[in-house]
This record gives sequence, structure tokens and C-alpha cells, in this order.
Amino acid sequence: KIRISRTSTRSAHCTMDAIVQFCRNALCTLKNFNILSDTFLYDPNVTARYYKFPPPLDQTTPLEVLISVTQFYAFVSVTLAGYRLFKKDGMDKLQLISRLVNARAKSSKDKDEKKKKENTDEDDKIKKSSETVAHRLVAESLLNEGDVATHAFFVGVDVFFYRNFFL
Repeated sequence: KIRISRTSTRSAHCTMDAIVQFCRNALCTLKNFNILSDTFLYDPNVTARYYKFPPPLDQTTPLEVLISVTQFYAFVSVTLAGYRLFKKDGMDKLQLISRLVNARAKSSKDKDEKKKKENTDEDDKIKKSSETVAHRLVAESLLNEGDVATHAFFVGVDVFFYRNFFL
């Protein structure tokens, strides 16, 4: 079996997006500068052979069909990327961080209750101070990850809804 890693599929999507974007730009350049105007790309009869559009659209050329297909791919690609951003990198990560913080708070509370019952000596004070530093570093890291996840959530919502449906 061949296993494809998540990063390789992500780079494959980026490569495919770049190829489709390049093709779309090339097709739009052909149309804008009227390049190859004497070929089948500008003949609406070619499109009419495969599909009968209603009256204003019956003048659609194969070039316009190709441009619309690449535009639709871009729409779907951006929509899915936005959804992944706000779902996986945003909401799911925030939920995970929330569970981690709750679990750490509960374990910290249990340790504090346990230590109150026991006598403390010099080794316990040193151990406690190192644990405090470790807890502070982990808490700072969780806060930073939470900020990144919140940012990813809002960027994903922007990409998913605003950029696709309102522009």
C-alpha cells in the first residue's frame, strides 16, 4: 500500500490550484487580446453542437466555457480551503486547547490538594518551583496556539463566506 501524507496532498492541491490559475489566466489573456480569434475557440457553433443554451447564452464560445470551468474550480477550491481553515485549524484546535486547559486545571487542583495533606521539605520546594515554570511555559504555549487558532477561524470564515458569496 502507498500511504500519502497530509502534507503531500496539501502540496498537490496547491500545485493543482497554481496550474488551474495559470490556465485560467492564459485563457483570459487569449480572450482579452483576441488572440487566435480565427480558431474554433471563438466559434459559438462548436458549443451549440454539444449543448443547447437558451437565447442569450447560445452565443457562448468554447473559450468562455473553458474559462467558466476554471473559475468554478477556483470557487470550489477556495470554498473548501476556507472550510478547512475555520473547521480544522480553527474550531477543532480551539476545542482541543480547551480540553487540555481543563485537564491541566483538574490535575493541578488534585496535586495541590494532595500536597496540602503531605509535609513539604526542601526537595519538594525545588520540584514545585520547576513544575511552576513548566506549567507557565505550557500555559503560554497554549495561549499562543489559541490565538493562532482564533485567527485561523476568522480567516477561514472570511474566505469561506465573504470571498465566495459576496464578491
